[in-house]
Amino acid sequence: MADEETKALLREVLAVQREQLESMRRSAERWEEELNRDREVLEVNRRLSEDYRSQTEAHAKATAEYTALIRSGRIPMIIRAIGMLLIGAALFYLIIFGLHRH
Repeated sequence: MADEETKALLREVLAVQREQLESMRRSAERWEEELNRDREVLEVNRRLSEDYRSQTEAHAKATAEYTALIRSGRIPMIIRAIGMLLIGAALFYLIIFGLHRH
């Protein structure tokens, strides 16, 4: 009788251990899935960081070029040239149409 009780207890212990093992397997699968998602998120973040860094570098380069243009006087010269063209066009308009009225 004790032998049968021992066997029954061992079967119950074995069944509990199998359930625990299955639970641990499911947990390990969930952890692996979470790990894979985290790796994907890290990869996306790495790519975004590289994109941001390259955009920042491009912006810094463009700013430096713009600053160099301003310091070299080219931008003010271009603005002055456009202004002179506009003034010339206005005077031309006034002369042409002003002569027709007299």
